[in-house]
Amino acid sequence: MTMENIEGRVLILEDDQDSAMLLRTWFESQGYEVMLAADGDQALALAEANPPDVAVLDILVPGKDGFEVFKQMRQRVDTRHTAVIFLTVRDERDEMLRGLEMGAIDYVTKPYDLQTLGLRVRNLIEYARGHMTTI
Repeated sequence: MTMENIEGRVLILEDDQDSAMLLRTWFESQGYEVMLAADGDQALALAEANPPDVAVLDILVPGKDGFEVFKQMRQRVDTRHTAVIFLTVRDERDEMLRGLEMGAIDYVTKPYDLQTLGLRVRNLIEYARGHMTTI
């Protein structure tokens, strides 16, 4: 797949292998380049090597949690403007507010609708690239 055929680059931080593979398969079927990480350090290394357009971060992962990954991404020049969506089982209001106050674009709780999440990612990438279509 050439770069012009790629819809965007998505980093997924998810330690549940089944969920990670489901997300990877779905986003790749939509034309996205997908980078999978099972822990926070791996996510940061992948983001540094190939800055993503959007990062979908689980909060409860081994090592650095999703909040810490987001914080460190914001401190790096090449990932400072990456759009972040938290995707987590944690549905406590305080956790959601924390994520949004940090600057995340969205906070999605599991279980989630894959197509809805996909549209959120697509819209973020199109908005960032100035390609939003109007009705």
